Amino acid sequence: MILIHCPKCEQEVEPILSESGKHTRADCPICKRYIKFLPKEINAKDYKMHYGKYVGKTLEEINNIDYDYLIWLHDTAKPRLQELVAKILGYK
Repeated sequence: MILIHCPKCEQEVEPILSESGKHTRADCPICKRYIKFLPKEINAKDYKMHYGKYVGKTLEEINNIDYDYLIWLHDTAKPRLQELVAKILGYK
């Protein structure tokens, strides 16, 4: 259960969640207004690279091909991707 502050109602509410593209939409159950978008949970094994040496490959495939690349990627990527790579490498 997550609680989010609704600026319209001025209350902490458990939002109504719905899928919306790359995000999950959170709406207030009291006033029915949009509160904010939440990032979707991403499965590390199914995440596909959209740039670089292994475009279109999943992190799991890269792990089987080039373990050293994943270590480098973990050390240089932005935090969200680092988190996914850490799961594949078994760091967390």
